[in-house]
Amino acid sequence: MTIKSHKIRLFPTKEQEIALSKAAGTARFAWNWALSEWEKQYKEGLKPSEGKLRKQLNSIKREQFPWMLEVTKCAPQAAILNLGKSFQSYFKSLKNKSSKKVGKPRFKSKKDTKQSFYIDNVTRQIKNGLFYVPNLKSGIKMAEQLRFSGKIMSYTVSKDVDRWYVSVLVDTTVQELSKTGKTVGIDLGIKTLAVMSDGTVIENSKLLKQNLKKLRRQQRAFARKQKDSKNREKARVKLARIHRKIRLKRKDIIQQATTKLVRNYDVLVIEDLSVSNMVKNRKLALAISEIGWGMFREVLSQKCEMYGKKLIVAGKFYPSSKTCSNCGCIKDSLKLSERTYNCEDCGFNIDRDLNAAINLEKLGTCYPEVMPVEVSVSKPLK
Repeated sequence: MTIKSHKIRLFPTKEQEIALSKAAGTARFAWNWALSEWEKQYKEGLKPSEGKLRKQLNSIKREQFPWMLEVTKCAPQAAILNLGKSFQSYFKSLKNKSSKKVGKPRFKSKKDTKQSFYIDNVTRQIKNGLFYVPNLKSGIKMAEQLRFSGKIMSYTVSKDVDRWYVSVLVDTTVQELSKTGKTVGIDLGIKTLAVMSDGTVIENSKLLKQNLKKLRRQQRAFARKQKDSKNREKARVKLARIHRKIRLKRKDIIQQATTKLVRNYDVLVIEDLSVSNMVKNRKLALAISEIGWGMFREVLSQKCEMYGKKLIVAGKFYPSSKTCSNCGCIKDSLKLSERTYNCEDCGFNIDRDLNAAINLEKLGTCYPEVMPVEVSVSKPLK
């Protein structure tokens, strides 16, 4: 069984949207209340926990916070549960110095926080193309039906600028894709999103570059508005819509590209690119950021694991671009401006990105028995 998430857009009426906003606001309030109580009890020498705080809130909410009864009980309870998980991650990072640092949980602002709340799977909330929120009599129209069959684990309702979505977590069975027996090397680039070792090219849509002029204009308009004014809020929404449009289009392109890859190949080889260091180059930072290399690798890794395909990641110092795919000779240096690889030993000429992709494919043929795994290789294979 595999846990999959399906995010579906909702079309609430004005009354339903108010109810959703109340539930999200209650979840935010519960988080802030629990965080305040946690810090207070900790200073008093007590040992707070999310379980104790949830019981404490249940005992006082009818008297102190009666408006909480208007929304589903899952909203505040899940918020406190998530606070407990955040503190666990924070304390774990403090003990383990080698792990990635996790910040201490902070209070959530109404303006800056993404609105969302959680609903458990006690009752099925989706019926006849409508999504039913507890304590809300009428169902909310959904953009599409749930794609996966299986046990529904939970629902998360969230707001993105001016749109509402529900993310449904389903425990379902995923059928493995048919085997093709093919191996492919994938060279990620700037001019093109990716070049495959068989010559296939995935073009770079350049979404950010196309919308950059509009984005800058709207950012200036937003900056000029008076703080806490209605016009500033309108400008913020317009700016957020542009960012959302770019984000969703980029995600769609990557999803379609990675799906085609896992359907057509059994073994996929990519490079371990140090994106955080590469974006320090101010001339390439914008171009690198808009492509989404990190998202591409993450989505491809998830799909390879899900459908039983093999993923190999070459090490950061693997010279895929400097190595001749014909004779194996390695160049001492290769400028970024050199788009054609010219081998001085055998006289072989080939497109730079295609040459790198072919070298990555050769790496994949040397690990035929591995399952979805990352292999760090820094030296070319002979």
